[in-house]
Amino acid sequence: MNDLYRHALDKFIDLSTKDVTAALSKENAIIGLQKLLSSYQENNISFDNVNVVALPDFTFTRNQLRWNAGFAYGCIIMLEPSENPIIPLEFRPNCCGVILSKIRNWDGNRKSFCERLVEIIKSYEKIDLDDFKRRNHFVSILQDRNDDFYCLFHGSFASVKRDSESLPGLYTERSQYWEDKTKTNASFKDFKYLIGNPAKEYFDIYKIHEAFTIRQRELIFDDLFDDNHTQIFNSTHEGFFDINTILLGGYVDARSFECPIMLSPESSIPIVENCSSLRDLTENKCNSNLYCAPHGGGYAWPYVESAVIENGTGQNYAQLTMTNNQSVMFCDNIGDMPFQYRTNVANFWVEDKGAGRIVNDLQPIFFAKF
Repeated sequence: MNDLYRHALDKFIDLSTKDVTAALSKENAIIGLQKLLSSYQENNISFDNVNVVALPDFTFTRNQLRWNAGFAYGCIIMLEPSENPIIPLEFRPNCCGVILSKIRNWDGNRKSFCERLVEIIKSYEKIDLDDFKRRNHFVSILQDRNDDFYCLFHGSFASVKRDSESLPGLYTERSQYWEDKTKTNASFKDFKYLIGNPAKEYFDIYKIHEAFTIRQRELIFDDLFDDNHTQIFNSTHEGFFDINTILLGGYVDARSFECPIMLSPESSIPIVENCSSLRDLTENKCNSNLYCAPHGGGYAWPYVESAVIENGTGQNYAQLTMTNNQSVMFCDNIGDMPFQYRTNVANFWVEDKGAGRIVNDLQPIFFAKF
């Protein structure tokens, strides 16, 4: 066991459900964490405060570039505070997030709602026509036990990933701006990062993109509902909280907060008040007083008994052992594997981890993807 691997194991903090996909994702995250620690090491920067905190929605990411670089989903990555900050580029921030509003005067007309939604999408110059239907992006109308209605939109906007006339994009393979500023890890040639002023610039540009994304979600709801909605939540779960805190499927705030936890389409969406800090939840292993929450359920494989990462020629692949017949599958693109969403994450977070309490439960009436 080499020193980097030992450090990576020590800096991985596991608050996950520890099921098959969480176990596989931990293996992958340890690989990525070694690359990150090596990047600090080759620049003579300490990594005392670096951690990966796996939340209950910890799972694989269907983004192949992100997964191949050693990043999983459903976690918070704490970077080292430094005058020369390091930002790993393959975590691929896209400002994805959720807005939730309580709505008034809902008339139950799904057809007119969908028609209005399509009309709004087409009217926004900076919204791609497939932004609302990509992967697990959706709009939903929900109802609580008091017969109050809510609307939730989960998604991001592809324009933040690519260069525009005014701003560089955040996905470096779609942007020429970062090419001369990027460093490649000497030991792990597939791991690229920014350091120092370029990292600070990247974060500053990210904040502009994030502000645009948050505002776009607000404007869409204003167009959909006029004055007949009250915003409850609008936050990012795929990007940064600050320059030292990466969000990959998790929410973070400086104080206790309430958020929806998206589970599966057939499940209700609980609203959870999150009352525990990272320091408390990790028993002081993570040196942060920030509060956190999982963003959703995460992907699960009920048909897989065990999964491990094997070293292949040129890249890693997963070896999956099936539950019923013990057959083995080798797979180098797990993002294409059939999956289900976990439905136990909110209860696990509240009851097993003691991280907060469920304050409301929203039943989906219908979903829309356009």
